[in-house]
Amino acid sequence: MDAMQKLVKCQVPLGSIAFLWLGQAGYILKTSEDFFITIDPYLSDCCERLYGFKRLSPAVVLPENLKSDLLLLTHEHADHLDIDSIPTLAGNTRMKIIGSPTAVEKCRELKIVSEKIMPLSRGEEVSLENIRIKAIFADHGDLTPDSIGFLLEVGEMKIYFAGDTAFRQSKIAESLGCQPDIAVLPINGMYGNLHSGQAVKLAKRIGAKKVVPCHFWTFMEHNGRNGDPLSFNKLMKKKYKRGFPIFLTPGEVQILHKEV
Repeated sequence: MDAMQKLVKCQVPLGSIAFLWLGQAGYILKTSEDFFITIDPYLSDCCERLYGFKRLSPAVVLPENLKSDLLLLTHEHADHLDIDSIPTLAGNTRMKIIGSPTAVEKCRELKIVSEKIMPLSRGEEVSLENIRIKAIFADHGDLTPDSIGFLLEVGEMKIYFAGDTAFRQSKIAESLGCQPDIAVLPINGMYGNLHSGQAVKLAKRIGAKKVVPCHFWTFMEHNGRNGDPLSFNKLMKKKYKRGFPIFLTPGEVQILHKEV
């Protein structure tokens, strides 16, 4: 059974959410109402073709097999907006593709129909199928000045996806305006991203109850100092004992529950 089939078949209790890690910063979520949300899927080898960044782990879902109700794109970099997969994914997405303004422009360049795509700038929000989606401040440098994170409110659960961002904890906390139940944070410490120590500090600042590290072990070039899950785990235990780290294998499905 492939990863997508595992996610389709899993039963998600009310008040919980299923996570499937696609590798890098990509995820598919499944709600208790069988609504599928995909964030930043990297499923091809376009980064090797474009930049020479070879995948160190294979894609766990083929683009043609990924069925989703909603596709979210934090910014236009190829490991988040997979230009070789997006046309196929757009055809398999039932509702909208929502992304930063530049990500939406990139989708238009790829001939995605305008009715399918919706730009969302920092601070803006939209609701679809009882899911609230808010664009959160992110700092990924001058080359992606409108990059965003996402805050998803699914029932009573609040889930924060940082996308790619530098350590700007005050601005991120202000943009969030809440303590998320789950925070998904990069830890690679390269190309302006958080390293493990900064991710732990940010998680503590925003009061995230569960913290999922990502953006590691997909490319050799992306792992900097303290950019590995072991460093992150050690620092969580030492610096943020109230937070609970969640480690996923690419292709694994985990059901995460809201802490009470």
